[in-house]
Amino acid sequence: MLRDHPGRSIIAGYIAQLATSIVLLHSPECIVIGGGVTEGGDLLPEVRRATQRLLGDYLPPLQHEAQVADLIRAPALGPDSAIAGAMLMARDALRSGS
Repeated sequence: MLRDHPGRSIIAGYIAQLATSIVLLHSPECIVIGGGVTEGGDLLPEVRRATQRLLGDYLPPLQHEAQVADLIRAPALGPDSAIAGAMLMARDALRSGS
């Protein structure tokens, strides 16, 4: 999605609402967001900022940008990590006969 597209902030806001709900309901160590959100490299920071705004001062450990960036991450193994993981799980299931 283009940087000046009007839908960018809307999409970032929706993803931030999801991330905020996940944080408040489950207290995860991290949230990995991949796919088109991380492809351009510039929507994920917008998601992080929106999440931080939504959380407000409710969670002191997430009041700083670096802490939110540590929580909401791009896949460490790159854009194809989900499909690679699925393929490995399928291979393992075939080998074990499940």
